[in-house]
Amino acid sequence: MEISFDAFLSSTPSIKELTEHVNVGAKWNTLGTMLGLDRRRLQDIKEQAGPCIDKMIEMFNLWLATTPTASRRQVLEALRKSVVEENALADEYEKHLRELHQETYVPPSTEAVSILQRNIQSLNEALVSPVQVSQLLYCKRCISEATLNEMERIDQRRSLDDKKTTLLTAMQETVSSDYRKLKDIATVLSDVEETRDIANKIMAKYEKIPQEEDDVVVQPQVGVVSNEDRASDILRNSYSALSQSITEPVRVARLLHGEVISDEALSCVMSTRGSVSVSRAVLLKAVRDAVHSNYKHLELFVTVLQKDLKESQRINVQKEEVIDELKEKISSLKKKKTVNKESIIKALTTGSMSDDGVIALAESLLYNEALENLHLNDNPGITSDSARSLAKLLLINKTLKYLRLHHTSIDTDGVMMLMESLVTNHTLVKLWLDKQHEKTCFASPHYKDIESILYFL
Repeated sequence: MEISFDAFLSSTPSIKELTEHVNVGAKWNTLGTMLGLDRRRLQDIKEQAGPCIDKMIEMFNLWLATTPTASRRQVLEALRKSVVEENALADEYEKHLRELHQETYVPPSTEAVSILQRNIQSLNEALVSPVQVSQLLYCKRCISEATLNEMERIDQRRSLDDKKTTLLTAMQETVSSDYRKLKDIATVLSDVEETRDIANKIMAKYEKIPQEEDDVVVQPQVGVVSNEDRASDILRNSYSALSQSITEPVRVARLLHGEVISDEALSCVMSTRGSVSVSRAVLLKAVRDAVHSNYKHLELFVTVLQKDLKESQRINVQKEEVIDELKEKISSLKKKKTVNKESIIKALTTGSMSDDGVIALAESLLYNEALENLHLNDNPGITSDSARSLAKLLLINKTLKYLRLHHTSIDTDGVMMLMESLVTNHTLVKLWLDKQHEKTCFASPHYKDIESILYFL
């Protein structure tokens, strides 16, 4: 059973407990009065023969029998009344109650940590994008900026498992210091498809933990808050949305270059352009550093985002035109079993494809029986956001033989999704990927089964 200490004090004590730990001797009559007992009933007990201990026990029995709301808290309060003046005895009794509570009941903080620990292994297996999850948790103040920096740090020697360990350890430390943060963590994880079911289980368990209303987390006292601190806090509150909405980090970095981010930061973003999620993380880290140094950089960042939005809207119009054109070709493809495949290939290698187009295209081709070639290469607008749709296509479509995905922005997470789908695909003959993914594929447990299909450019 789970119960807070506050709720424990509201429960009724036993006569044995009161006799052993609340022996007030000759003051039993005064204590009974403070507990609200009828004076005539107390007088009757007083007139009985026998020692004080017997009269005290009789008084407690009367109180328990006639007071439905009798509680340990009432006893403590009565002992500390000035007319009783048994503060030392009250302190000893409260100490005993705390020890009894710890032995009998699980504190909320302990239970919250236990809930998270019981799900750590499942989370470790389910996490696909620990960096993205860390960005969401940072926004909710579930991990520190130091942890986020560690997660976003580019280091080829660090494996995906290393990053998972770093993140999961930070989550456990957060819950250990404030068990209520488990709810925020579960909320974040519920927004991630791979961890949604685990998050729901965690939330269900968390909601059963009794909440201690008077258990307020004391925030550390700070001095004068600078504009840089305020600006950084504003940026942090929007970090979750930014980590998901910036789809062209290289373009944004170029716009920020000079006024907000340095040559080195731009170079770092450019060097990771093969993975949108990684280059976006590098960009946001550079923006955080810039805002820490000068709060005015936040306003410049917002201005650039507005400019980028207008540019994206213009590009989206072009994307819609490409998608409409593709839909027309797909429609004709469904009507005819034999088509000019070269015309389709040409339409798909214009360099204008994006995730929206790929998702729409993949959905339309799931049960198509004519297309054997799908060339999506040389489209930097294609990221891992559409990899799930392509993986689904590989699972369902029975005619596709050649799929070109090199020179796109699909990152490691997207490649891993594709690897999983290839295990049950017996149709695909060749899959072209970027050279940078060769090590990732080699590390896949299914590599031996699909080695002959993979080509790296």
